[in-house]
Amino acid sequence: MLSLKVIDGDIVFENGELVTVEGKHEIDQCADRVLSTNIGEWFLNPSHGIDFKALLGKGVTDDEARAVVREGLGQIPEIATVESITINRDRRARELAIYFIATGKDGSRIESGVKVDA
Repeated sequence: MLSLKVIDGDIVFENGELVTVEGKHEIDQCADRVLSTNIGEWFLNPSHGIDFKALLGKGVTDDEARAVVREGLGQIPEIATVESITINRDRRARELAIYFIATGKDGSRIESGVKVDA
């Protein structure tokens, strides 16, 4: 597939032209968008994203958080399997660092991560 390149939520232009990404870079970008979007937040697709309360809520275990992340990554059709998900919490800052390793349907290895905050 081919997607518009997005950096910090903004579509990228170079020399007045839209920039696109594909392959591994597109999967990385899709994962970043899904994992950094609170479900219901994007009006064009209310089911896009993950439930931040299920990640950052009181008493949420790492296993529960990994299940939410795995469900979010399941929204990306180019991902075949998710091998591992690592969760690092900073409860004081109310931040969660998510790192994952997955395999794309094209056989590529995807290693990516994102920070989620309340």
